[in-house]
Amino acid sequence: MLTELTAAIRRTVVPDGLALEGRARLTGTWRVISVDTEFQSSGKREPAFGPDPNGFFVFTAEGRAMALITAKERQPGNALEQLAALCRTMMAYSGTFRIEGDKLIIDVDVSSNQAWTGGAQERFIKFAGDAMEMVTPWMPSPFHADRP
Repeated sequence: MLTELTAAIRRTVVPDGLALEGRARLTGTWRVISVDTEFQSSGKREPAFGPDPNGFFVFTAEGRAMALITAKERQPGNALEQLAALCRTMMAYSGTFRIEGDKLIIDVDVSSNQAWTGGAQERFIKFAGDAMEMVTPWMPSPFHADRP
């Protein structure tokens, strides 16, 4: 089963001239508003990190992207099952980025999911004022091992 991940993010500081293009339009800090998984076979959507996730994307003028997203309700702990739950409720990665048309491509050099390190994360991007929507191409779900 293939899934699509949609993230809605909003700038934390709005620069003068939202008409900026390309890398300049992305540069800055963006707060995560929502992250949803859509299942291709059913069209069903569900929040990947709960209804009110915590997180930020940071894009630098030099071309570095960093993302950290967590579920809002997380419990600390040191036991193996608690640590596993903490890992299942977060996502982080960083790498250099480029823009090709309406596609953002991040070449990942460090990640909370080692399977992403050394690969590319692709997102189709759309802007609306100080908000941006990022949508993945259809892919196996990184969050649902029981529903590939």
